[in-house]
Amino acid sequence: MVPLFLATTTSLLLTFPLRQNFDRRDSYLALYAKKRNTHSGSASLSDLFFDNSQNSKEGNPPSPKRINLSLCRTPATERDRTSSCDFIPISVYQIEDNQWWREKESQHYNQLHHKDNPYGARCWPSSVAVADYLIQTVLPSLQEDAEVVELGCGPGIPSLAAATTSLFDRTGKGDGEHQIFVTATDVSPTALTLLSKGWKATRKRHEKQLTKKLQADSEVSLSTRSDHDALSIRSFDICSSDPLPFVSTGKSNPRTRRILVACTMLYDPTLAAALARRVEEAVHQFDAWVILGDDVTGERGSGRDIFLKALQEKAPQLASTTTTATVQIKNAALGWQAKETKVWEWGNVRCINVNMCD
Repeated sequence: MVPLFLATTTSLLLTFPLRQNFDRRDSYLALYAKKRNTHSGSASLSDLFFDNSQNSKEGNPPSPKRINLSLCRTPATERDRTSSCDFIPISVYQIEDNQWWREKESQHYNQLHHKDNPYGARCWPSSVAVADYLIQTVLPSLQEDAEVVELGCGPGIPSLAAATTSLFDRTGKGDGEHQIFVTATDVSPTALTLLSKGWKATRKRHEKQLTKKLQADSEVSLSTRSDHDALSIRSFDICSSDPLPFVSTGKSNPRTRRILVACTMLYDPTLAAALARRVEEAVHQFDAWVILGDDVTGERGSGRDIFLKALQEKAPQLASTTTTATVQIKNAALGWQAKETKVWEWGNVRCINVNMCD
């Protein structure tokens, strides 16, 4: 009798964690099905994939959701005249599972040096605003090559947009006027994985779109340049003492325009202070054009105020020459109807002109 009781008890104890994991997976499926049915009528459970080998490990992320975006790189003034828009197709991945987010926030919020905080696993409105500004205004205005570095990239919408613009400019009747080199950095392994998946999917979309152009226009040809160097993905901690990861060295380089980008990084006081130091470093040591996007997350923990105060103390001249624009972000694919975003820039005399298109 006693051995039977012990065997039964042991079996239940061994089964409970497994049953808990299966219940957890079922709740993930239900949550994703509800979200997919809300935002996309064509979605189905066949679109949802989970890494079964990882489900037994507490806290590991579920499979991310892929979102296809088409960013317009034709400024509004030109669209008014031509009634058309030159679209840049990109694909991004984000994690939408509320259970995973709650666990990660409770464990790692404000622990900036933890290697996998959850905030890089989500798309934020300011990233779309900065991406639009890059492809509509910044990159088309350059008379030289461009080197774009994004800090805390997360899913990497600005980096994907800039790199895909580079691919598009390598097609057509020539090789494009200028080269664009993009480096996306983050300290989170999850964010870097999401960006890597997004870049792979983006390139596939670009190849399909290019194939259609080749079929429609016999004069269009693919550049002989390889597109593998359009985007470099690497780990970088802005709180470290390492210099900004610009490839081109020296403050003055007439052949390359350095551009530093950062979005939604003022949610934490420590990050905000570190970002102020990086803005000063980019402008004064690398002669870079700095573009910063911020949204409501910058109001958490007074991060935005801390950033502005730190910039004023470290570089008062930069603080006094800040150019700022406030824009409303709308994007149906991301479920955003009106998200207020601020775009700041330093190291450039042009005024910000961000034109949103859905």
